[in-house]
Formats: sequence, C-alpha cells, structure tokens
Amino acid sequence: MKPADVHESLDQRGLLEDSRGPGTYALQVETPDTSGNVAQAFREYCEELPPSEHMAQLADASSVCYVGASGQVYSRLEDHTEGVVRQSLFLRAFEPVSLVGVWPSDTAFQDEYNRAVALSRDGWTCWTDGEVL
Repeated sequence: MKPADVHESLDQRGLLEDSRGPGTYALQVETPDTSGNVAQAFREYCEELPPSEHMAQLADASSVCYVGASGQVYSRLEDHTEGVVRQSLFLRAFEPVSLVGVWPSDTAFQDEYNRAVALSRDGWTCWTDGEVL
C-alpha cells in the first residue's frame, strides 16, 4: 500500500477531511497462516518476540488490522505507508494492504483501545499497542 492508495481510499469514502485532524485509524494487514511464520516476520525487525499466544491469534485470523491513534491521522497514515519514518514494528513485519477506517476524535489516544475492541467485535483481529484483541 502506498500513500496515494491511502489518499484515494480516504477520498472515496468521504474521510479526507476527517483524517486531517486527531483520531483513530485502522489498516488491514496480511499475516502468515502459521505461528512460526508470524514469529519469523517479527524476528526480521526485533529480537524480543510478542507472546506465543499473540502469534497463534495472528496466524489463525482471517482479518487482521493495526489500530492506531494520532493527532494528525493523515500524516501518520503517510508515515505508515511510506515506511521511512515513525514506522511501527508491527507494520514493518506485516505490510498494510488497505485502509479499514478513520474515526475523528479529540481524545484519540484514549479511544484507541476502545476502537480496537469495537473492530474485534466486528470480526477483526486487532493489534494495538503490542496487544492482540
């Protein structure tokens, strides 16, 4: 996924203006279908692996997303898709493939976990702040 893809997706969904300020966001990623391959993807970028139960959850999931928060969502999404600066470890290991959504909020960092919980209730397996829901 490239920054132009994010821009186009935001524009098509009418979320471009909502992304220009603070809020939460979610990016879909593809993960391998075995715990060992999930661990291998993490090992490329870090020495300490997440707990093994996280590896199993990510491998078994049909829909996985990264949930984050930012004071400037659009810029943060560009960071994630360019992969040059401020790239999260999770998104280095598992490349974003599509935008799930953007939710404007003045309390984005407090809302981040609750957004992940809401998405998990909708069938997503979510990575947020090093935790899998």
